[in-house]
Amino acid sequence: MRIDLLAPTRASIEETVAFVRRAESVGAAGVGVPDHLEYGRDGFVALALAARAAPSIDLYPAVANVLTRHVFQLAVLARTMQEAAGERFKLVIGAGGSTAERTGQPPASRRRLREAVATIRALLAGEAVAFGTSAEELIEDALPPGPPVLLAVSGPKAVRLAGEIGDGALLFTGVSTPTRALAAELVAAGRAEGGRVGQPFETTYVVPVCVGESASEARERARGAAFNWLRLGRFDAGLERAGISWRVPESARALSNGLLAAICEHFFITGMAAECAARLEALSDAGAERVLLMPVGGADVTEAVLGVMGRVSAR
Repeated sequence: MRIDLLAPTRASIEETVAFVRRAESVGAAGVGVPDHLEYGRDGFVALALAARAAPSIDLYPAVANVLTRHVFQLAVLARTMQEAAGERFKLVIGAGGSTAERTGQPPASRRRLREAVATIRALLAGEAVAFGTSAEELIEDALPPGPPVLLAVSGPKAVRLAGEIGDGALLFTGVSTPTRALAAELVAAGRAEGGRVGQPFETTYVVPVCVGESASEARERARGAAFNWLRLGRFDAGLERAGISWRVPESARALSNGLLAAICEHFFITGMAAECAARLEALSDAGAERVLLMPVGGADVTEAVLGVMGRVSAR
């Protein structure tokens, strides 16, 4: 199993590049670099600098959106990273998430994502594309076929769409046996609908991780993230598949210990360092292809997750 790490969201460009170097040194396969407006730094700038500083690790935005970046711009950014990082780069796009809230617009629809993927692929392949009333435009120095295009998705319809049109997916769908089975079924249905059965498809499970001095402390530190994702509906399909009934509480504090434990069991990895390492190894033994570890709970948790990564790599 290949293990990626998410770079800290509030880090400076210099700190992000240093994190990528450290991730490479502890054996991570890749790093996802946040691309959020609210933190005041452009993720693609960090990716380009990291590509030169860490020459062997995979790199991708986590996650670029089609709300604030025109698809032509996204294609050009992907072409730029193709030059900087070669086959180590992949373009990951999503519906917008927090960007939608901060720019006062709805998340991108599945139709818009479908059109975006098709347009970006055409531009990266050197094909001409018409935009509105403009003449057909193209990337004159394209390097066909271009980097792979993946979708970051969580809901069942979006997961099917990723299977239908994507070269892979970042799945916010859970890592327990029932939730992974659900995701696999949805992706397979999408591949069949898109006539892409048998073509390569990279599945990456996004896994929030919290390391603590005890299992209970780690779960408690993950409470805020668990509530936020529950509020956004990211657990709905997985909780239903796992046979768990729930309601969204008014606050993180009101999240019951039982529901928090269920979320940690099916969607998160929490516990002491050795426990987290054991869960990662169990995921690998179960056939998971790739995971993106997302530290939650503070800077010390990020350090602890790097330690867990080193522990797993050493075995």
